[in-house]
Amino acid sequence: MVLFDRVHDASRVITSMGNKVDFLHEEVQRLKEGGDPEAVATTEGQASEAQNIAKNLQAKLDETTRRRELIEKEFGETWEELVDLCQMDLSRQAIEDYKKSSRFEMGLVRIGRVSLEYGYQLASARLRA
Repeated sequence: MVLFDRVHDASRVITSMGNKVDFLHEEVQRLKEGGDPEAVATTEGQASEAQNIAKNLQAKLDETTRRRELIEKEFGETWEELVDLCQMDLSRQAIEDYKKSSRFEMGLVRIGRVSLEYGYQLASARLRA
């Protein structure tokens, strides 16, 4: 969340610097028309400096945006892994709970009886033969 706030703040600063650059360019134009060369040079220097700052901030914003996208991607992958692990744990827990239930135990008893009956039938058939 902090990263999002920083990106948003940087975007606002860049917009503000862009507006300041536009204002300074207009002031330079007005001063050129007025004729004070020293004021024109000072204003052009300020405009150039503001433009450099805006470019630097734009580069930082681009880098921060790229990092945010990478973090979001990594978060998504981690979240998917966590969901998968939780589902596996829930499946295992459901199986263990079922094995502890009386229904499962009764099923095993029935299977045991069927096996005994089948074994008895096999032994009896062999004795008859």
